[in-house]
Amino acid sequence: MPQQRMPRSEVAILVGIAVYAFVIFLPWTHDVMVANVSLFAWLMFALMVLAPATGLVVALKSDVED
Repeated sequence: MPQQRMPRSEVAILVGIAVYAFVIFLPWTHDVMVANVSLFAWLMFALMVLAPATGLVVALKSDVED
């Protein structure tokens, strides 16, 4: 059975999420406050919303191309 390769767009999403998570967990994000909420919380919320949305867009786009 031939091995299938992961599409470049999916690899880019995984790398992007890993880099984003690395930046989120840096110590300076815990001290900065925006609207009386830490920057860490804002960035985690953004990751929680953007990661699945980006994955869905890429999945739907690749489904149309096939």
